[in-house]
Amino acid sequence: MSAGSYAAMGHPVIVEHLTSLGITAVELLPVHQFVNDTHLVDRGLSNYWGTTRSASSRLTADIPALSILVSRPPEFKAMVKALHEANIEVILDVVYNHTAEGNEMGPTIAFRGIDNAAYYRLVDGAKQHYYDTTGTGNSLLMRNPTYCR
Repeated sequence: MSAGSYAAMGHPVIVEHLTSLGITAVELLPVHQFVNDTHLVDRGLSNYWGTTRSASSRLTADIPALSILVSRPPEFKAMVKALHEANIEVILDVVYNHTAEGNEMGPTIAFRGIDNAAYYRLVDGAKQHYYDTTGTGNSLLMRNPTYCR
């Protein structure tokens, strides 16, 4: 068991500590696979927030220690079970308004390569540019029927 893992978070000592503090809920940042932003990698940095989710698990992406998409589902489930047994809620922060593809400069991972105009909000009169309301370079086009199912 390593620090920062789901096994550590669900360990009886940690669960007891949380309950002794009166904690009734924990919120986890996005726990799915994500891609580090190119501009951060170029500076030798990493995206620790995990909000630049990928649309595909077939990526040559960074898989953070706490990623459940492809790494440790049993460990994650055991942690949730241990916390629930101690009456501690587990809240998952999930991001649906943007992806890891950034702005028009890339990278192309999934949606941009499938149908850029169908998936992303583009600037009226300058469709080569992204309309960015998320601060991450892109905003998903939520009126696309794909998202309204």
